Amino acid sequence: LLPDGAEPAASLADSHGPAVRHAVDALPDTLRIVVLLKFVEGFSHAEIAELLGIGRGTSEVRLFRAIRQLRKTLGA
Repeated sequence: LLPDGAEPAASLADSHGPAVRHAVDALPDTLRIVVLLKFVEGFSHAEIAELLGIGRGTSEVRLFRAIRQLRKTLGA
């Protein structure tokens, strides 16, 4: 569920392995979109906030929560 015009770059599976891709795919939409926009597309939190119509702090919190969930899922 990317905003209009925002497409994931290379597949996460290509660059990080299928386990990471599966873990990212399992994230709730609100967390997954921030991960993709930040790490795949390279947007700043300010840009993500503007794209999604959320505050910069909300973007940061969602990324923190996503990383925490990914670490738990991947056993890192």
